[in-house]
Amino acid sequence: MFDYSESDPGPGSLATTQLQVSTSRKASIRSTAWLHALLQLSLLANPSFAADLVKDRGAQDVYAYISNQSTDNVSVIDTSSNTVVATVAVGDNPFGVGVNPAGTRAYVGNFSSSNVSVIDTASNAVLATIAVGTGPIGVAVNPAGTRAYVANRTSSSVSVIDTADNGVIATVLAVGSSPRGLAVNPAGTRVYVAGGLSNDISIINTTSNSVIAVVPVGTQPEGVAVNPAGTRAYVGNFSSNNVSVIDTASNAVIATIPVGTAPRGVAINPAGTRAYVANSTSGNVSVIDTASNTVVATVAAGTSPRGVSVNPAGTHVYVANTSSGNVSVIDTATNSVTTTIGVGGGPAAFGLFIATLPAAATAPGAPGIGSATPGNGTATINFTAPASDGGSPIIGYTATCNPGSISDSGAASPITVDGLTNGTAYGCSVVATNGIGDGPASASVSVTPQAPQVQQAFAYIPNSANNNVSVIDTVTNTVVATVGVGDEPGGVTVNPAGTRVYVSNYLNGPNFINGSVSVIDTATNTVIDNMVTGRGTYSLAGNPAGTRLYVTNEGTDNVSVFDAATNAFVATVAVGSFPRGVVVNPSGTRVYVANNESNSVSVIDSATNVVVATVAVANSPHGVAINPSGTRVYVTRGSGGIAFVSVIDTATNTVVDTINVGGPQTGIAINASGTRAYVAVTGSNTVRVVDLASNASIANVAVGAAPLGISVNPSGSHVYVANLVSNDVSVIATSSNTVVATVAVGTSPFAFGTFIAAPPGVTPPTFSVRDADRFGDPAATGLAGVSVTLLSGAQVIDTATSNAQGNFSFNAAVNLSQPYTLRLAGFGLQRAYQAVVPANLGATSLVLPVDLHARLDAELVRLETTDIQVQKYTTTNARALLSNWSSAQPATAAVHAARDRALGRLLVASEGLADLYSGTQLLNVASAHHTVDLQASYLTAGRLVWDMYDAYQRRVNHGLSNLLAAIVRAMSLDVRAARAWTEKEHRA
Repeated sequence: MFDYSESDPGPGSLATTQLQVSTSRKASIRSTAWLHALLQLSLLANPSFAADLVKDRGAQDVYAYISNQSTDNVSVIDTSSNTVVATVAVGDNPFGVGVNPAGTRAYVGNFSSSNVSVIDTASNAVLATIAVGTGPIGVAVNPAGTRAYVANRTSSSVSVIDTADNGVIATVLAVGSSPRGLAVNPAGTRVYVAGGLSNDISIINTTSNSVIAVVPVGTQPEGVAVNPAGTRAYVGNFSSNNVSVIDTASNAVIATIPVGTAPRGVAINPAGTRAYVANSTSGNVSVIDTASNTVVATVAAGTSPRGVSVNPAGTHVYVANTSSGNVSVIDTATNSVTTTIGVGGGPAAFGLFIATLPAAATAPGAPGIGSATPGNGTATINFTAPASDGGSPIIGYTATCNPGSISDSGAASPITVDGLTNGTAYGCSVVATNGIGDGPASASVSVTPQAPQVQQAFAYIPNSANNNVSVIDTVTNTVVATVGVGDEPGGVTVNPAGTRVYVSNYLNGPNFINGSVSVIDTATNTVIDNMVTGRGTYSLAGNPAGTRLYVTNEGTDNVSVFDAATNAFVATVAVGSFPRGVVVNPSGTRVYVANNESNSVSVIDSATNVVVATVAVANSPHGVAINPSGTRVYVTRGSGGIAFVSVIDTATNTVVDTINVGGPQTGIAINASGTRAYVAVTGSNTVRVVDLASNASIANVAVGAAPLGISVNPSGSHVYVANLVSNDVSVIATSSNTVVATVAVGTSPFAFGTFIAAPPGVTPPTFSVRDADRFGDPAATGLAGVSVTLLSGAQVIDTATSNAQGNFSFNAAVNLSQPYTLRLAGFGLQRAYQAVVPANLGATSLVLPVDLHARLDAELVRLETTDIQVQKYTTTNARALLSNWSSAQPATAAVHAARDRALGRLLVASEGLADLYSGTQLLNVASAHHTVDLQASYLTAGRLVWDMYDAYQRRVNHGLSNLLAAIVRAMSLDVRAARAWTEKEHRA
């Protein structure tokens, strides 16, 4: 055994330390090491044996970590059974022990190897070894578990360890001579260090890691403990055989309590009512009443007790007896030793060595379910974290929607599940996962994905060389109208209501003295007014209220202001040279004008129509846009190959950033969410996409030649770019930043400004579908379940299904000024019926009399005459035909005869029909239609029955003779049919 003994050398001299290593003890170490190695081999060879040694931890598992100096290991005691359940090899001569409050780590100071072993209490394995000062002897962890403090006896210092990364972050030197024990107060703000040879307590401020006070105590202090209230510190004085009590408020000794001989370890119970002192020479433990500061009991322990700790319940005290190699367990109710536990050689356990381990981790609980938001083939599921993570951090969540068990995962709420079918109702739940596994599913939330509503919007593209405007339907990306305007139209803007489009005409009239603004009514796509402006009218913008229109006049260096309600002139505001781009902030209080030749931006107060600021930019500013919050204005500028976007802070009217977007550019547009800016880079035939969070370019999209005007549609899904030289408009999908369509327009499209208008919503007409066989029948108002597709040209706009009355509607807004096509399908038909919806329906309903059953008959006849088609016809389609045919209102006997023949062949040819219908259904199919001219169809019906009979007899013998006889009787077949039936039955 490796041990040391100390003597009081007297004033002015150094204490001596005697190392005693006996030959027999060396042999004991060797044999113990051999047994330890053998145990390790056994554990490796038999994992189940190892598992048997590990106790299944509960919520309050308490373990004592006893450092054994001589065997260089730590004995782990399960305090519920008072048995050693593990032995952990550590450094040389382990002495001090401190456990963190969470019970997850034990820190062991190894005196001779000058390091600290960090033990993971879950696995009882050493996770790290930390080099500290020389001769570490005392270890303590702060209440937050973030710092471990190590008293280095030989180097007379305290090492401060950051427990997050196990690194030493500070070394405190002025802590007295030969520090021994130390303790942290409950607030974590002070560390009390016993100076063993300086006979004092150094108090460290944990914020600055510096000594702020020194308190003289008894001779050769060793153990230190602070009560739970943090008001008292108790110090065991080894050579003066007493305990000093320090008032932590005044840092003064307020009491000295005589105890046994050579006190070392000190511990306080959780209630703060008792202090327990291990007296190493007298071999006992003094029990101090902290209220009276008197010893109320003395309990005999083992030989040389050194370390002492109280369990969290305060019911038992554990004492490490160095010389007797065991641990005494004291019952605090009776102050008597109830158990003695054998451990390793030379147990010291100097410090607070008892840990309450966290409960063994389990799977997490069920998340709390929230709302579900439907999308286009998606469902976004909101949820809250489980009440319990199972003792292990949650690493992810999985949302699953049924039917189909379609899942997607994510780190947090919400999770969007893709791959769902629009119109199908799903129940979606969420499962949390931690390191142990999946927890139970949350409650389910219902959601039905839907196709997105198509917002009807139109792009108005001024063609400067044609003096007109091309109107593009953004749903179909086709030009639906052309509107004549003034001379050299270029700028464009739309009012917030979508009812008016304003187009700036650079020149006006035969003398070209002034420019003008054409006002287009979006309902009729006609010009309803023309407003005269200054010379060289370039661009224009309206305020968010739709009450004012601001027009830049390049030739007269000013801005014309109009009343948008009356189209009356209001004011002229002088700005910089060659004003071009203009934008109004979201509150309508400021107007920003890009002055191309004076390299500035004029800021106009809309209330007074006065320029209140001029912001210097550079390189010919052209386009201007503002973010939805009104905090930033973005100005395109560039000339001679130098091109940037200046970012202006609207609060200070200063340029705060510059974005490099490549070659010279003109137009700029910002999406409604304020996340992206799209810049038309005229010089490189591209559109630069800018992330406005970072002001960084994230994509460069090739478009047509010389892009100039640019706008984002209201939903933010597409960007439209007018290409001046290639005479077309590029349509960019913002989800992929790729061009998905190119629309040819007029010559030299300019479109400088906001040119996409969403007209006021229109109520689509009520559509209904009725079958010609039932049309006019009051009892049959329509056909339910007919699948209807709305098309504009070849593009699908929306889908719907007719209800019980035959009515249906669409989510998409319908532009009533143009025709659409309705494609109807149902009743098992292989070919769809199409009906054209005429333009200009207004709000009237449209009834489509569709002779679906006549088409059904045609389909049956086609099948009858095309054997290959008959053979390929599936049971599912046959079932649909039978079901709908049997429910049809009958027409004439001739029609029924044709139906019977076709149906008979279909029944014979279709696989699996022998098992498709029960006898009752067969009876219904064979007899339900023959109500108009029963006698005329008897023979045909009889043939149908025989065909059925043949089909069944060839596949499965169901004993259908009685059933077929019942069918014949029910149909009252004539003699010829009955005789035919009898003869055929006889032959079979």
